[in-house]
Amino acid sequence: MVIYCKGNSLKVQVNGNEVVDLDLNDAQSKSGRPHPGLQRQEGYIGFQNHRSPVKFRNVRITDLSLQL
Repeated sequence: MVIYCKGNSLKVQVNGNEVVDLDLNDAQSKSGRPHPGLQRQEGYIGFQNHRSPVKFRNVRITDLSLQL
């Protein structure tokens, strides 16, 4: 999985296939109420599981603003 975030643009690729391409300014929560996380400009990167053991490997985080 590769996740690209730049400004409000978010793209996600799984096994080379793009599965998400959106502008967070256009995103809405399922309830229709504003989601507080969509307004954040900085924060933490988190990993999640769904009540079962999970392991991560080869995790790399690259600041793309440093690339020429």
